[in-house]
Amino acid sequence: MSVKDDVLRCLEQKRGAAVSGGALSARLGVSRNAVFKAVCQLKDAGYGIESSRGGYALSVRDNTLSTFGIQKYLAENKYNIHLYNEVSSTNTIVKEMAEHGAPEWTVAVADRQSAGRGRLGRTFVSPAGTGIYTSVLLRPDIPLEKVTLITVAAAVAAVRTIEKHSGKNAEIKWVNDVYVDGKKVCGILTEASFDAELSKISYAVLGVGINVAAPRGGFTGDAKGIAGALFDTATAELRSAILADFLNFFSEYYVGGLEGAIDFYRKKQYLVGRRAEISRGGINTVVDVLGVDENCALVVRYPNDEVAKISSGDVSVHAERG
Repeated sequence: MSVKDDVLRCLEQKRGAAVSGGALSARLGVSRNAVFKAVCQLKDAGYGIESSRGGYALSVRDNTLSTFGIQKYLAENKYNIHLYNEVSSTNTIVKEMAEHGAPEWTVAVADRQSAGRGRLGRTFVSPAGTGIYTSVLLRPDIPLEKVTLITVAAAVAAVRTIEKHSGKNAEIKWVNDVYVDGKKVCGILTEASFDAELSKISYAVLGVGINVAAPRGGFTGDAKGIAGALFDTATAELRSAILADFLNFFSEYYVGGLEGAIDFYRKKQYLVGRRAEISRGGINTVVDVLGVDENCALVVRYPNDEVAKISSGDVSVHAERG
């Protein structure tokens, strides 16, 4: 670890409080001049470090993520975190890592994605400094038919995280979006690689995007009128805590049993009691959403009063709750 990384780690541990150059020098076993150079390098990298007679302090208003800032909120140290200023897609990055043998719990975190992806080839708007854009490498030993439970557990983990930090009620729009106040604040994309010869999952990549704050000027393009955010502004401290808590909650289900998330998932459904439009095979049908069953299939009633279970397709709200 470089002197720059060591200084950043120390300042993250005391974020908002000044740490003297002498104390940093003694703790790290380097000269005060080396500490000064490291602080200059961190400032050049965009970190909001304030200098005073008391020493150096990483500002609570700073919005530049660091691995140390994330790690201090994690319940376990099993995560191998890779932090990027910008990538095309964190899922793409982690899939490449997986193909080269990266271990489970490898995590990519980006400040911005230039080509963030959602389900069905959609884009996920990922502006800098406002959200959580992360992907996690998993190597689950589960039957193929249970791979969808990874998304279920991730949605529940996202809801628990959002409610913990914002105090707002969050709901899951089947199958993989989280809504707050009628707006999408989180999207989830799970992609899996299968070993056909062994009939098992080689690995899965869990991608999650959470809108912590709206970008300056608001959401535009496909996200306009659909996307929402949890807060007016974002800081690195807030984004780091939200990311870490998502990983903490998700790990509970992944290690303890993905099925443990199903009941919570069923209770937190945004579409239940609403009229929705289902798009399948190019055909759109308006239905009434009755619930989600024990296998996480959507239970709907068609206009002819037929009740059916839907396991796939694109679903959108058709009308307000009646």
